[in-house]
Amino acid sequence: MCIGRVTSEVTGENPSVTRATCATFCERKGYVVVGYDDGTVRLWSASERKVLRNFRGHRSGVHCVAISGDGRRVVSGSEDKSVRVWDVGTGAQVGEALVGHTGSVLSVAISGDGRRVVSGSDDKSVRVWDVETGAQVGEALVGHTGYVYSVAMSGDGRRVVSGSDDKSVRLWDVETGAQVGDALLGHTSSVYSVAMSKDGRRVVSGSDDKSVRVWDVERGITLHTGREEDWEEIRSRFLKTADLSTASRARRTSQIFARDERIVQRREDGSEAVLAQLDNGGDMQIDHDHEVAVAGTGHLVAIMKLVV
Repeated sequence: MCIGRVTSEVTGENPSVTRATCATFCERKGYVVVGYDDGTVRLWSASERKVLRNFRGHRSGVHCVAISGDGRRVVSGSEDKSVRVWDVGTGAQVGEALVGHTGSVLSVAISGDGRRVVSGSDDKSVRVWDVETGAQVGEALVGHTGYVYSVAMSGDGRRVVSGSDDKSVRLWDVETGAQVGDALLGHTSSVYSVAMSKDGRRVVSGSDDKSVRVWDVERGITLHTGREEDWEEIRSRFLKTADLSTASRARRTSQIFARDERIVQRREDGSEAVLAQLDNGGDMQIDHDHEVAVAGTGHLVAIMKLVV
């Protein structure tokens, strides 16, 4: 059941001009953060289905957005090569734009306390930023030979993981700027999604090769391999469970996932049912804990409550 379909008309803008390009959901606050191709970032209330904040400053389209765990800060990356941090309470930009990339910013993440931001770019580098000072932390993290499509950060902000068009996953020590161990290899296509446990010891990666891999960072080995559509379930299972044996055994018998512009439920008997169909491709995120799906699709932002 769709509980919200909101367009740029709500803010009085011409919907033919503004297209949603990326979206993410803050489960603690019930916020939806959406980036648009006109350089705007908007904060929506999922329950009220209205815009709470408009963040303006980017000069080109927004490629990626993230929000801190406490819902107090939003970060965005743009084709204008900048990273910007926004205060949700005031709607103001925090400090100056974070500038250093020489290409479009394709991925961003923010530490749990909102003090550090990490960004990945088509300049093939990863950069870490101190939000309060606006300074880059150390040198650029260089090693990828392709665009950096995905980044994530440990809970304490001391480690960063990145996934790239070069098919590799790499872990970085923020303080030293050094790569931790060898590149994690196994995917046969671009790595578009990465996530990291709070302690930085496990990483989950999703690839265009239609697979999801769970990595033991210290040993540099694959712990588990799954299907692309099981990304959210695998991420939740392996990164939120401290006991690896419990994570390996646990598995949802009824799963909900995104596939080919559809939200699909896999039933206990293995059959599948389509719960929702999106008219246009877009950036979709499913929050399994609250059974909510958020998608930026064309000129629309869809907020769907999954009722099965």
